Amino acid sequence: MRYRKLSLLCVTSMAAAMLVTVPAGSVSASSGQAVTQSDQVKPGISKPVRTFPKAKAKSTAVGLTTDSSLSQPFRTGSADQALQASEAPVNDDLTAPLVNFAGMQGGGPPDPVGDVGPNHYVQMINSTFQIWNKDGTSPAGGGPFAINSLWTSNSVNDNGCDTQNAGDPIVLYDQTVDRWMLAQFTSPRTAPFDMCIAYSQTPDPTGAFFTYSFRLSASHDYEKFGIWPDGLYMSTFEGGTNGAYVFDRAAMVSGSPATFQYFGSGAGALGPGVGSGGRVRMFPSDWDGVNAPLPGEPNHFLLSRDTDNGQGGTQDSIEIWDFHVDWNNSANSTFALADTLNTQPFDINVGCTDVDGDGAARDCIPQPGTTQQIDALPGRLMHRVQYRNFGTHEAMVAVQSSVDADGNDRVGTRWYELRNTGAGWGIHQQGTYAPSATNSTPDRWMGSAAMDKNGNIALGYSIVDATNNVFPSIAYTGRSVNAPLGAMSEPEQFIVNGTSSQNFDRWGDYSSMNVDPVDDCTFWYTTQHSGNLQTRIASFRFTACDQTDLRITKTDSPDPVYAGQQLTYNINVTNDGPNTAHDVTVTDVLPAGVTFLSSAPACTNAAGTLTCELGEILAGQTVPLTIQVQIPANFAGSTISNTATVSAADQFDPVPGNNTATAVTTVKTAADLAVSKICKPDVPAQAGTDGFCDIHVDNLGPSNAQDVVLKDVLTSATPFSVVSVTTTQGTCAPTSSGPVTSFTVTCNLGTLAAGARATIRVTVTAADVAQVNDVATVTSSTTDPNTANNQATGRVDFYGSADLSLVKTGPATVVAGTNLTYTITVHNSGPSVAHDVLVQDQLPGGVSFVSVTPSQGTCTYGQPTARDMRCGLGNLAAGASATITVVGKVAPQVAPGTLLVNDAIVSSSTADPDNDDVRGSVPTTVTASADLSVTKTDSPDPVVAGKPLTYTITASNSGPSTAQEVIVTDTLPAGTSFVSGVDGNGNTVCTLVQNDQVVCALGALDPGQSKVVFLTVLVGPSVPNGTVLTNSVTVSSATPDPNGANNTATTGTTVRTSAELWLDKQASQRSGNPAPTVIYTLVVHNDQGCETDAQSTPTPTCGTGGPSDAQNVTVVDTLPLDPKKLVVQYVSPQCTYVKATHKVTCTAATVPAGATVTFVIEAQAAGSVRTITNTASLTSTTPDPVAGNNTNAASIVVKGGTGR
Repeated sequence: MRYRKLSLLCVTSMAAAMLVTVPAGSVSASSGQAVTQSDQVKPGISKPVRTFPKAKAKSTAVGLTTDSSLSQPFRTGSADQALQASEAPVNDDLTAPLVNFAGMQGGGPPDPVGDVGPNHYVQMINSTFQIWNKDGTSPAGGGPFAINSLWTSNSVNDNGCDTQNAGDPIVLYDQTVDRWMLAQFTSPRTAPFDMCIAYSQTPDPTGAFFTYSFRLSASHDYEKFGIWPDGLYMSTFEGGTNGAYVFDRAAMVSGSPATFQYFGSGAGALGPGVGSGGRVRMFPSDWDGVNAPLPGEPNHFLLSRDTDNGQGGTQDSIEIWDFHVDWNNSANSTFALADTLNTQPFDINVGCTDVDGDGAARDCIPQPGTTQQIDALPGRLMHRVQYRNFGTHEAMVAVQSSVDADGNDRVGTRWYELRNTGAGWGIHQQGTYAPSATNSTPDRWMGSAAMDKNGNIALGYSIVDATNNVFPSIAYTGRSVNAPLGAMSEPEQFIVNGTSSQNFDRWGDYSSMNVDPVDDCTFWYTTQHSGNLQTRIASFRFTACDQTDLRITKTDSPDPVYAGQQLTYNINVTNDGPNTAHDVTVTDVLPAGVTFLSSAPACTNAAGTLTCELGEILAGQTVPLTIQVQIPANFAGSTISNTATVSAADQFDPVPGNNTATAVTTVKTAADLAVSKICKPDVPAQAGTDGFCDIHVDNLGPSNAQDVVLKDVLTSATPFSVVSVTTTQGTCAPTSSGPVTSFTVTCNLGTLAAGARATIRVTVTAADVAQVNDVATVTSSTTDPNTANNQATGRVDFYGSADLSLVKTGPATVVAGTNLTYTITVHNSGPSVAHDVLVQDQLPGGVSFVSVTPSQGTCTYGQPTARDMRCGLGNLAAGASATITVVGKVAPQVAPGTLLVNDAIVSSSTADPDNDDVRGSVPTTVTASADLSVTKTDSPDPVVAGKPLTYTITASNSGPSTAQEVIVTDTLPAGTSFVSGVDGNGNTVCTLVQNDQVVCALGALDPGQSKVVFLTVLVGPSVPNGTVLTNSVTVSSATPDPNGANNTATTGTTVRTSAELWLDKQASQRSGNPAPTVIYTLVVHNDQGCETDAQSTPTPTCGTGGPSDAQNVTVVDTLPLDPKKLVVQYVSPQCTYVKATHKVTCTAATVPAGATVTFVIEAQAAGSVRTITNTASLTSTTPDPVAGNNTNAASIVVKGGTGR
């Protein structure tokens, strides 16, 4: 950005003093006025403005809450003595609007105000503000926003600044600190009154602000501000008087607690009251420009007085009130009338009336198409009073809103320039701008004026002409610094033409003319127009502000230049003064067809138009600019012309004739053609394959080559064939040929661009050994500066080759233990005979060699244990084939699922062009098949129940594969139990897995191998005689069995029973009356033992018992004596007694082997019978091998009973 910031020394050095807290209250000032020093106010910090919610401006009237004026009766008077009644002559000093766009809309009136910074324009109207880019677009986060959002977005309770959005807004760009000040008032009906002021934290107005809410004791309507080195000054209208304030600007800029000092609310000395009919307003001066006010200079407040219309004084005048602040001691602060400057008489009575009866005379200016008149706000100065320090003098510019221009209440705008050359302030010039043409009655009012850095003045205002249907519009004019005093030297220009009249009286309230700090020349103006509260923003400037004479020269190199070469333009831009040239730009429209390459400094290229930003050039300085372009290689003309133009942004150039420079360059043509050749392969190629030569024709430039012809000659001592001729451009002929020893091809390539390459490929082949030589030559109709590189040579050699291939086939699967047959086929695809053909084959592991049979040649197999085989097939003619049959046997032990991979490879002493097909591989998956069988015998047969039975089981494998995980499963017959299962070596191999199932694990069983299992069981003693025990055995394996019919064997064993029973009989007695009771105990034994008490025989009875259960056992005991002498009293339940036979018979259905059964007989003897012997015998349907122990006797001596 071009604008210059002032030193902050005056602000920062003042800040320390301003941080001193002064107790609140009133003290006596040197002027006699009362000054109030406030307490410190701590700021809030708003959220970034760009995050605020958007708002719309209010449509109701705000502001001027305490203002009113009396009706001004129409009267005829004389014309204004400072009247400019005619338009200035047409000239070009003041530009048309540079930027012109619609502002915000709303408010009633809108109170439009704005200011411009380095990058933005900020506009405020009643209740809202919006941020714009300087091109008239509003950035993201630019609004519009409610003004009080600055306060509602912080966390501080700002009282009325939070709750009200009352308006009377003011925005100022604070140039020296690069910050923005935004303010509005609050309008409660009674004190206290909150004044809302916000300072941006950064130069970006869309960022956050320090927000202050100052509590005032007096009403502060229509407040206006001015920036000064020692403070932010403000004037207010308090309903009958004016107030003067200064705020601690340095503290607010830094976000520190801030105070203010205040004069006013006194005896009305600051201005007459409302009752006098005046509208006196005071305005602080607002500092513009790079030069600060003089050290210690007070801020100047201005007001105007019309003595004839109740505003006091003895003559129409402007009063200057000086406000001097002492932040260290407010008692030293003063606010006092410094000077009264008499003006040309002016009349603020413009015929305003109070039509609607609201007590305010606001119906002043007529509009087209309606009886509704609008407010002129006569009797006061307008925003803003601009201050500048030119070094040689100080100046202030001010505008009177409305004065009677012609004595008939046609409204004009009075403007003033005040100067101080060192002897005090005076009116340097003044004028009332109110030109009118014949039959026109334009009214101009609500103006604002400012001065640029050269002293040119711009005046903007509202304009309406009810006579000629000019609706309320916006226009501007200006006065050049060198023009005659007292008149605007520039013709009036419109910013916007109004389109409608307003249907109520309030209008504008004020407007704002500001100067861009970037160049200090461009004016920005905003105000109201048309009847629907619209506003407009526009910029313009004096062309002579910052004028400078720029001069440009241009040379070219080389000249002449060849088409296709680079051309350099050397440009010099000189500033012949008198001022520094800003934003200097060189525009160069390149000649048609040339290509921009580079520039120094850098330029931007848009469709062949270069824009070169040279920045700032001091008076007397020369800045070089170099531009490089490429002349098109196909350029057909003889010359090119190039013109460059220099300009400075918005700066007037008094000598425009030297702002352009042209260079004319002669263009010639030349093309250096070069031929190069690459032949492949680099080594001799195999016969039957292709070789080629790539011929590259390059245009080394710089120009395009026209009518390019390439001739290529191929020769060989032996025949060769041309397969094809191709080219990347143009045409070639001929493009192929059969076997020849010489061949010539001609290629017409046409135009070859500079830097381009054309490639011709000639592809050849030979059926036998050949040496093909290639010579290529290029010519062109374009001048060739170097013919030494126009020819190239190359060569392609061929030698014989035989393309051998090998295919090997074999079965996808093979059964372990069987033969495996591979077939190998070798084929020669030529083109040559294959010599010394050798096939090598290696059998996979697990496969043993059986045989090999070649269709030609011989094969050898390695050592007996080796698997390598070599077959020498001799020579194999082109197109011929040979076969080899190889037979091997797969070992029976090879596991199923094994992948047998057999590889074979063929080779030859003749080169093979394709080795990808000389190897063959066959994968074969091994399966298994084992024919298992089982046989079974029994011993003994028959078997005695209760005795062991042994089965001899033989499992055999008839192959061809080894049977893996052989299992013998035997289901035991009912009545038997497992004893053992062993193999032939006595090793236990069987396990009882269930009550009746035995499993015997035999492991692997090779083909032809058998394994024997001896399975012993115990036949249950209860198995009935004659039972046949049927036993089946099954053999199985993890290996598939092709024949399941022989996997089961069955045998039957007959059961016989035998029970070696023996009888044990004992006798005892129990005393009784008349005789004792004899007790016989008979025990049938089917177990091993002897009787323990031999009562009848000298040797005891013994027996072995079993092994079978005894069935249907009967014991017969014939009792001694007769039934009268031995009376049976009791027998066991299994026994019966027949008295007639005097026999006791006892039975037992079964006496299990190893068990006994006992019978008891009790009988009473009749008196003393002395020795009694009793014998008993047993029988059974089960055979008893020993019958001698089936009878037993017992003797006992029986005496008289106890009763005798």
